Amino acid sequence: MTTTRQEGENTGPDFSQKLKEIKGQFELVIQYFEQQDYPLSSETAIKIVGEMSLALEELAKDYPRSLYAYKFSQFNELEINLGKFHKEKNIDSNMALFTDTLVTLNTYINRLEKEIKKNYPQKSLWVTLVSKHKKIIALGVATILVLTVPFLFWRKHEKNKHGLRGEYFSKKNFAEIKQKRVDHTIDFQWGMSSPLPKFKKDGFSVRWTGYLRVPKEGSYEFYTHSDDGVALWIGEKNIISNWTSHGTTVDNFALPLKAGYHPIRLEYFDEKRRAVIRLLWKKEGDPRPTVISSKYLVPSKELLRPDIPLIQE
Repeated sequence: MTTTRQEGENTGPDFSQKLKEIKGQFELVIQYFEQQDYPLSSETAIKIVGEMSLALEELAKDYPRSLYAYKFSQFNELEINLGKFHKEKNIDSNMALFTDTLVTLNTYINRLEKEIKKNYPQKSLWVTLVSKHKKIIALGVATILVLTVPFLFWRKHEKNKHGLRGEYFSKKNFAEIKQKRVDHTIDFQWGMSSPLPKFKKDGFSVRWTGYLRVPKEGSYEFYTHSDDGVALWIGEKNIISNWTSHGTTVDNFALPLKAGYHPIRLEYFDEKRRAVIRLLWKKEGDPRPTVISSKYLVPSKELLRPDIPLIQE
């Protein structure tokens, strides 16, 4: 006897909790990785691979055709690569391999989420409600749009007050600028993809400029994760300079800073293949480095608060 699934009917197992656990474990991997606790990050990543494999097998029991394209041998290959990284004494030599594995894991998690949403939709009542109350809902939607659209424009304007001004060049020597935009944080792991639509995947460069708000006087340690070249200035001081072609590399520098706004400039180029650029800092008392939040970044001088001093160094 064959059972037909109806649209909106929840006839399969609840995978939402399983997916939530997998995502939570992946966040731990990234945290351990940023803390350079590589053995623990690889152990957790191996666990994720196993959990994803089991989840896909459960999905494939009911939907073998839609999941036919999945090759479970790829998970075995990932486990082998993770095992190599975990056992390798000279960890730095396999950093690029592990970074690629994290990018691949993230891609698989996104695909798994799509398959779960497609194959096991949650039971809902909204379709029935819409069909019975079309006129009332239409009036409600129109009212919400009238009230919401101005708010969205204001919110977009407010968002552009925070971040750094990014200039994207199609060549790695800052030639042929293609786009300007405000990036709220510098936390990009483009992998083998292009950073912008209809933009080159390799051989490009980016320059970010603006102001960094230092909340209180003290020692600040700055970190960059880059693949490839990177250079960082705070005021007039070039504190990080690794303008070479290299795999994912962590550079850092500590310096004392006064409270107030400091000019900041970050330059980056990608040679080929993977593209990674992240900007982090560690304030006094912080347990570990974190990506610099947009609330500490301002893209242009006219947006600086008058009650906070501008430090020219």
